[in-house]
Amino acid sequence: MREFFIEGDIISAEIQNIGSFDGKIAIQTRNQKYGKVKNGFLLKVDSNYIRRMKNHILEFFAEPAIGCILGTNGYVWIYSYGVLGDAEG
Repeated sequence: MREFFIEGDIISAEIQNIGSFDGKIAIQTRNQKYGKVKNGFLLKVDSNYIRRMKNHILEFFAEPAIGCILGTNGYVWIYSYGVLGDAEG
C-alpha cells in the first residue's frame, strides 16, 4: 500500500470486510471510481444528516461539473467532476 499512498492521503474505497475479532478493515479500490481523491475539499458534517444509500458518489452536471462523495461517518468530499478517477494527475 505504501507504494501507492502516503499517510495523510484521502482515499475513496469500498469496505469489503471488518474483522469481528481484531477490527481490521479490508478495503478495495477495484476501479477508477475509487482511489486517491484530489482537486477538492473535505467537509465534516453531523453524520445524522447523511443517510445510507446504494451509491454515495454523486455527480452534478452543471457548469462547471462537480461531484461529491458522502461518507456515512459525516465526511463529505466535493471535487471537480472527472478528477476523482485521475490517479496520475
